[in-house]
Amino acid sequence: MNLAIHGSQVKPSRPSLFKPMDADRNVAQWRINGYPAAIFVWTQEEWDRLADRPDDAQFYPCGVWCALRLY
Repeated sequence: MNLAIHGSQVKPSRPSLFKPMDADRNVAQWRINGYPAAIFVWTQEEWDRLADRPDDAQFYPCGVWCALRLY
């Protein structure tokens, strides 16, 4: 059963594997195999304005860039 987890409920029990790119953005958060995770999504315009782009982000045919983060 997949349940969405509100950002305030995510409490890492171990050191973060990846740090969030921008804590002020709205992101989708859930758990993958019990570990808190988030997906960051940027429109093409937002991506063009980024000074520091994540190397692991992927472009999707619908026109957005996405990066998965585990905490």
